[in-house]
Amino acid sequence: MKTVTLDHLDNIAFDGDNPPFDNYHAFSNLRYGLYKLASEIRELEVQKQSDKKGPIFSLDFTSNPVNNLLVCYFDWFSISVSNYVRLVGLFNLMVQKNWKSKDLQSNANEVKQYCSEYAKKVIPEIQLWRNKVSAHFAATDPRGDTLGTIELTVFSFVTYVKPYFEVGGANFSTQGESSEFKRWSVTETYDILTPRFWPDQKITAISKDELT
Repeated sequence: MKTVTLDHLDNIAFDGDNPPFDNYHAFSNLRYGLYKLASEIRELEVQKQSDKKGPIFSLDFTSNPVNNLLVCYFDWFSISVSNYVRLVGLFNLMVQKNWKSKDLQSNANEVKQYCSEYAKKVIPEIQLWRNKVSAHFAATDPRGDTLGTIELTVFSFVTYVKPYFEVGGANFSTQGESSEFKRWSVTETYDILTPRFWPDQKITAISKDELT
């Protein structure tokens, strides 16, 4: 049996000779895309840290190519990593149930719930960002969101808190209603997920000297 391991921490795997789907190229596509996004942001972080007189914290709302691209990188990463994690959850469920693709339509509610719960367990902050910002702005589909959350979704910016670029950490409040996001970083998230999902695909490490 050819074993393909998807989650090394939760021991999620499937038989490569009898997979849930005959074709599952999405895993390799997303793995490469996530690696490239995280690698390019890590390069920017390393460049910023090389400036010894540079800020430990910065909040830049100006429109420039780097900031504009970083905002898009975070959105692209959150959508892609959510798709990857949910797909791992789906394969796990299908292996447990001995399902094939033909079984998904008749079990749609169970599939959705299982994949959502697995993603919320692994990447809760990113799931929230994906649902309220990246997939579509909460402002365009408000569902019980605070005014701070609604306004922050279209007030796009990336914060630098040494040594990471991040989003969600700057609390935004309007008329006493604060945003509900939690901070997260693309590169920090990628490093955390590496031993779980892609231990053979690390990005450049941050020097420990740079963390102080």
